[in-house]
Amino acid sequence: MQQEVQATVAPLVASAVSAAWPAVGVGSAPIRPRVYAVDRGGWALITVADYMPLFLATIRGGRGGTAVPPGSLTIAEASAFGGQVGGFVGRLARRALGQYELPLPRPALPEARLLWCGANIDDVARRYAVERSEVVRWLAWRDVVLHLILSLEPVRRRIVEWATSYPALFSAEDVAEQHRAGVFRVIEGKMVVDEARAVSWPLNERQRPVANELQAMHALMAAEAWFLAEHASPPIVSEEGPLREALDRRHADLDVKDVAVEQHFGLRYDERRYEAARRFVARVGGRAGMEGLQRIWSSEAAIPRASDLTDPDGWLRRRGV
Repeated sequence: MQQEVQATVAPLVASAVSAAWPAVGVGSAPIRPRVYAVDRGGWALITVADYMPLFLATIRGGRGGTAVPPGSLTIAEASAFGGQVGGFVGRLARRALGQYELPLPRPALPEARLLWCGANIDDVARRYAVERSEVVRWLAWRDVVLHLILSLEPVRRRIVEWATSYPALFSAEDVAEQHRAGVFRVIEGKMVVDEARAVSWPLNERQRPVANELQAMHALMAAEAWFLAEHASPPIVSEEGPLREALDRRHADLDVKDVAVEQHFGLRYDERRYEAARRFVARVGGRAGMEGLQRIWSSEAAIPRASDLTDPDGWLRRRGV
């Protein structure tokens, strides 16, 4: 698999960095990331290490909002935490095609890298009857665009702050209410969760605005990746083609455990939000070109809020573009 990566994927990644960077950042393009072929187990091991600080930060709500050093966890907390992390990452590893199955920043490393999970790519091509080569082209492009965006410091700060604070906004009152409603029960000392009801449980007033902003950023990154792919020279893939339909069906096929992983960090995919983001990116790119697209991620103040997605002209005006 690594041989295929070096022969086929690495040139696609190098080309994508050069083509996508002018629409994402300013200055000289960053060094292209090295691509590593991994199996599902390897993907999971690397991802646990990469996301451990994020998972640890999500526990702080139960500790008065303070950061939680690993050595300070009680046995019960450590046991619950380990099971949660293992379950979440295991679910992601079963479906991850590349590095960014969730649009969460990975640690900044001396040598930038992307992960490539060939077994899951093969599975998608076979299950959804789409050309494997098309999946490979799209995945190389998508992961490069997400990697470039998530490497920008304003984006990293914003997503990490919101994604780690979001779980802590689920209060003790919410837990008690779910328990009374039978969303989870303790049977013979073990917690049994009705996951379908847990996923559909309405967000509380503190979670809702944070989730709205996280979903808007998620949708914007996905929309920009597709927009740039369609407007590359030559185009990488069309959003109206069979690949987009296959990826939509793949996401529709996720079970409640997969959805719970997205929802834990407030990054649950929302089709209506994505459509708004797609129109926003198309309008910004159509009116202001590369300069307008650069502005989207140029600073924390510039990153569009959820309310901006339906008013791209107003956002452009406020940004002076």
